[in-house]
Amino acid sequence: MASVSLEPEALADIDEAHNWYERRQPGLGDRFEDHPDDVFEWILSNLKACSEVRPGIRKHNLRTFPYTVYFRAVPQGIVVFAVLHGARHPGRWKRRF
Repeated sequence: MASVSLEPEALADIDEAHNWYERRQPGLGDRFEDHPDDVFEWILSNLKACSEVRPGIRKHNLRTFPYTVYFRAVPQGIVVFAVLHGARHPGRWKRRF
């Protein structure tokens, strides 16, 4: 069975976004935090549909929130190393290598 592994930086990205949304509207942070889980499942089923941004590195945009998931495929599933806002820090994911 395919699995999703999140690097500590990706977990911090999700936590940061959760806190930002929660400060704006109570409950919205929780909605954000639940959304990537659905996206991860979609990615596992549709790996080739995700854009390759660098050899071995793919991305997929969240639909409900303006965030992008950056990941690499591994035999066991995917490793997520960034979940970043699309307009902020556009090159931030590149520094994680």
